[in-house]
Amino acid sequence: MGNKVGKEPYKTQEWMLSFVNQFGYFGIFLLIFIENVFPPIPSEAVLLFGGALTVTAALHIPGTVLAATAGSLSGAIVLYAFGRIFQAQRLKSYVPAVLERLRACALNM
Repeated sequence: MGNKVGKEPYKTQEWMLSFVNQFGYFGIFLLIFIENVFPPIPSEAVLLFGGALTVTAALHIPGTVLAATAGSLSGAIVLYAFGRIFQAQRLKSYVPAVLERLRACALNM
């Protein structure tokens, strides 16, 4: 039984590197898009891997910048649409209820 503490970030980094390596510009676009909508993936790490792959693989700097920009812009458009659909008043009434449920779950743990 080895110590698993601290090994999860390395798995995430390896997965991101292989994903970007396998899918290229589309992988950068998709990871930046996901990070923008739901931030479990740090965009800095994606761009670091994208930059490294411009030196070692068939990626080029302009394509990497365009893919990252398009992914970020697409994610921002999704968030804008979400805010436009649900509007501030609906979100203001919904957020306290969600926070209360999260607090209750945390207290029951």
